[in-house]
Amino acid sequence: EMRTEIRGLQRALGITMVYVTHDQVEAMSMADRVVLLNAGRIEQNATPADLYETPANTPTPALMAANMLAPAGGSQPVGILTQHPGYTDLVKGDDHIADVLERLRKSPQWEQMAVIVTYDENGGFWDHVPPPRGPGWGDRFGPGTRIPALVISPYAKRGHIDKTSYDTTSILKFITRRFDLEPLAGVRANAGDLSAAFDLR
Repeated sequence: EMRTEIRGLQRALGITMVYVTHDQVEAMSMADRVVLLNAGRIEQNATPADLYETPANTPTPALMAANMLAPAGGSQPVGILTQHPGYTDLVKGDDHIADVLERLRKSPQWEQMAVIVTYDENGGFWDHVPPPRGPGWGDRFGPGTRIPALVISPYAKRGHIDKTSYDTTSILKFITRRFDLEPLAGVRANAGDLSAAFDLR
């Protein structure tokens, strides 16, 4: 996403940048400090966390509430942060993930949030277990070698290693189930929907 590229460029160059946006998600995910304007007047100049936790005046919470996080969405790091083998910096990728999670934990939506961190193929260098085969499991595109995934949420089962067979569309299955949406075509029938990783009682 463009916001990730801009943030990565700013960090790589080590420069101060002023970014003007009407998108709260951009402001809260990219900024070290946010200047909140209302009708041309500065309402608050603070860190993203302070805007949520210690609003300076009455208009600030209302302005923040007017543009909350979408019910479901995704983010993909770019360039050196992707952790692809051969050309990236694994530590910077880990730092990026930790930074995003820390910002999300400080948001007022955190108590109702689930974050799934996963990878597209992880290089395929280490897996000794063959992928499942047969009807409902695969097609000419896979599944391939197993990839790691982390579920971070107040609802995630603590210390739990889930051995259910999933694929990347399992995230879509989970969103479909959570929001009672019509199932998508082409999703592998036997792949789980991530519900076994959560305690939703």
